[in-house]
Amino acid sequence: MDVRLHILQGIDEQKVAEIAEGLNRSKQVDDPSLANLQGHFDNIREVMKGKPGENAIAYHQGSEGEVYIVELLVFLEMFNRDRFDRTKHPHYLYSRTKSALEFYQKDLELRPSPLELLVPKFRRYLSCAT
Repeated sequence: MDVRLHILQGIDEQKVAEIAEGLNRSKQVDDPSLANLQGHFDNIREVMKGKPGENAIAYHQGSEGEVYIVELLVFLEMFNRDRFDRTKHPHYLYSRTKSALEFYQKDLELRPSPLELLVPKFRRYLSCAT
């Protein structure tokens, strides 16, 4: 088995995800892992810091953790009242978790972002669960 190793130094952090995507030829890096490299989950990581379950979240492929980040995104997006209200139910998020990631990434770009309301509530929920 041949393994190629690329060592790149002095690269702008903003370009790491793009470079990883371009170099990845044998095994596709999944979208949540690329989103993690772009810092899209930093707000969740900050909320979880020091809380029970902090180490249970796997933020990228191959990461240790019992819960893959996409599962948390499904729950966050289920409570997004801008997207899902009394007339539109988020039931399909369970079978199409890629949609949850896409919604989450779109929500990050909005100003004001619904995630600014949802993620802190997530922290309160985790505090009550202990």
